[in-house]
Amino acid sequence: MTDTHPATVVIFDCESDGKPCFGLHSTRNEAEFQYVQCTCVCALIVPIAQLPSLEGAVELTCWRDVAATPSTSPFEPLLKAFDAASIVVGYNAFDFDFPLLWKYYGRKQNRRYLNHRTKTLDIFARLRAVSGHWPKLDDLLRANDLEPKTSDGKEAIRMWHANDRDGLEAYCQADVQLTAKLALLPEIVFGHTAMPEHVYGLMPMVRAVVGLHAVAEEGGYVVV
Repeated sequence: MTDTHPATVVIFDCESDGKPCFGLHSTRNEAEFQYVQCTCVCALIVPIAQLPSLEGAVELTCWRDVAATPSTSPFEPLLKAFDAASIVVGYNAFDFDFPLLWKYYGRKQNRRYLNHRTKTLDIFARLRAVSGHWPKLDDLLRANDLEPKTSDGKEAIRMWHANDRDGLEAYCQADVQLTAKLALLPEIVFGHTAMPEHVYGLMPMVRAVVGLHAVAEEGGYVVV
């Protein structure tokens, strides 16, 4: 039988050249990113079979001014990685990274954009929905004994305008690694609460996705 299991998980992070024009509402939309460009995207492409280990993951970096051809989106390698992935992981991806990337999907690719969002685990969104609070990535990292962020979004904007590409890529790659480590924790200390991994975690989602594909292939109920 042909193996139809999606093979990878993609963990990603985007940087921008400025701040979006956020409105008064609590959720973001693509229009607020009209005048903001994505500068750099870093991602880890991890074989689903080797999780929770990140060894052997493939690193991907895309720059907004570097494309395979003049007619190709510079972020098409990332979008193709999303196409092939079983799960996409981000931190505040629904309200920042995806709206930031929206213009690079093209006006007629709404279905592709929605498909990518549908398979995404957004750690920030899950924790915010459960707790009602806005968790900062750096606060979560420190509270859970992980190394802190190497910089911040404001400095990432400065690095882009200063043409410090090495620094910007290193910062973006570090955020991807930290997001991956956070997603793989068995629980997260958040304020005075320990959040179980089914709230935010990658491995429960992996087990659900693999289980669903096993059911589809074998025609029965499978516990993974």
